[in-house]
Amino acid sequence: MGRKLVVLLGSIAVVMVIVICTINRILDEDDLSACVSPSILDNCTTADAIVAVSGGDTEARAIMAIRLFKAGWARQIIFSGASADPDSISNAEAMRRLAIEAGIPKRLITVEEKSRDTKENAENTVKILHELRAKNVILVSSPYHLKRVKLNFEYVDDTIYYRTMPANDKLWHRWFLTKRGWAIAITELLGIAKVNAESE
Repeated sequence: MGRKLVVLLGSIAVVMVIVICTINRILDEDDLSACVSPSILDNCTTADAIVAVSGGDTEARAIMAIRLFKAGWARQIIFSGASADPDSISNAEAMRRLAIEAGIPKRLITVEEKSRDTKENAENTVKILHELRAKNVILVSSPYHLKRVKLNFEYVDDTIYYRTMPANDKLWHRWFLTKRGWAIAITELLGIAKVNAESE
């Protein structure tokens, strides 16, 4: 009986590892982490703009966008996201303030404050990208969110070249150990499936 239990528990553990690794592989979206700095290498060239979408750990997303900007990855930065609370400033404005505090000139920052979800982030921000004539864009969001962000942006305009850089979102650290982590993962998988279905 004891041996059967050990085998059963071992089998469950193996299945769980496979499931976790599969989810990580599906959600993984990271084009720039291998680049030490902007260079002439194909995937490490500079962009026309950096776009950070809010949600999750909004501050972490803003910090990553600011870091990329300061490292010379682009000369325009766009923050996208409405406010969850109508009585407070938008997420985009909160990110803008962080960027200004970090020394980024106001004239190089654009905010998009209407978007309430990822689909709207893409629809509204692409309009700004068209105004800026941006053809090469770096998307910044949380690791679990980037795949869906990129799919939504490509769905709106696939003539723009999008690359991705994940923010250091604490919500995703060892996500598989918490109920919230699993809820986030399932939500993202369903969101990706929805975008794929709509684009067919």
